[in-house]
Amino acid sequence: MQAVYLSHNGMTEALGQRQVLPYLRGLSAGGVRIDLFACEPPGTGLDQTEGLRQTLLQDGIRYTPLRRRPSHGLRSKLLDCGQLFLRALLRASIEGMRPRIIHARSHLPGAVAAALARIFPKTPFVFDCRGLLAEEYADLGHWRRGGVA
Repeated sequence: MQAVYLSHNGMTEALGQRQVLPYLRGLSAGGVRIDLFACEPPGTGLDQTEGLRQTLLQDGIRYTPLRRRPSHGLRSKLLDCGQLFLRALLRASIEGMRPRIIHARSHLPGAVAAALARIFPKTPFVFDCRGLLAEEYADLGHWRRGGVA
């Protein structure tokens, strides 16, 4: 089975290392072919992502690191989503790479997964909700309550 996994969290970050990668390695060990698209934080070096890419490839996971914008503004998040969407769409459009399932970790990748599922009818997606994004951003002071940004 071919799966696409979308994450706005980076796999070089603690959350990716401790939660996402063990989960994906387990799926891969069970025979699932995984295309992983993750937004890495600003300042992540090519040596980090390339080393991880090689390691994950040995585990049966094709990892595509994308650069996450440093701003927490809505525009930056939309651009991150556009990048996730285009890269996943290009990969899924290749013969033999069409996903049988799309897995999205959190809200922004969830919107991308919903769009991809419309392009690839009958491809279900799993929405992995880890909290309410808007609430988390407001609590951290990135967004203000009662406003758009």
